[in-house]
Amino acid sequence: MDILKSVAGHITRAFRIPKPFNWGYPVFYGSLGLAVSLIILKLMYSGAFQFSSTSLIGCSISVMLIVMFAFIVPSVLIAEKSGLCITGHYTGIGSLILSFLSGSALYLVKAGLHNLTAALWLRMGGTIVFPAVFYHIEGMNGQTLLLEVLIDTIVPAFGFSLFFLGIVWQGFSERNRGAAFVLIPLLFAAFSFNIMDVAAILVIGWGLCLVRSRTENIYGPILA
Repeated sequence: MDILKSVAGHITRAFRIPKPFNWGYPVFYGSLGLAVSLIILKLMYSGAFQFSSTSLIGCSISVMLIVMFAFIVPSVLIAEKSGLCITGHYTGIGSLILSFLSGSALYLVKAGLHNLTAALWLRMGGTIVFPAVFYHIEGMNGQTLLLEVLIDTIVPAFGFSLFFLGIVWQGFSERNRGAAFVLIPLLFAAFSFNIMDVAAILVIGWGLCLVRSRTENIYGPILA
């Protein structure tokens, strides 16, 4: 029994929140959450679920599961145990309005880099590689449009901002914030599972880090 208690104690200490807090801790648990969500989705789409993974409903469930297990749950649990304020503090409506307007520029950059990357890739003889989670829909109505906005914009923006620009951001001290502008976009791209848009995602990740730094909260990046 003493040996078991010793092993249990060692495991508990090994996975305890580090002091000082570092960015690798939430990334580790985010990776575990991502693995759990992918296993659940694999089981769901193996025949037990009536919707296709590329249908709008199937994609919506996939996005919500991944965002919940990989980003929201680790962020909330770690923040609760560590006492970190991962949302930042409110700095005024002006900064939020500017953040929202900056989203147009980021979208144009993303669209341009996507088109450029796709054109170069096809010219080199490659084939288009779809992201890990996508959907195909024919026809549009109010309900499908609302669901598209939810899974394309609102849910990912909240989950990614809470995780990468909330809990992971807190893992960088003030003097190491320069490293955050490099590592967070790389992590952002790695967790996106979208090979064709890596360049665009890196630029967007850097832009969101800049918004996070200027607004001093995650609300700005969410609106962007």
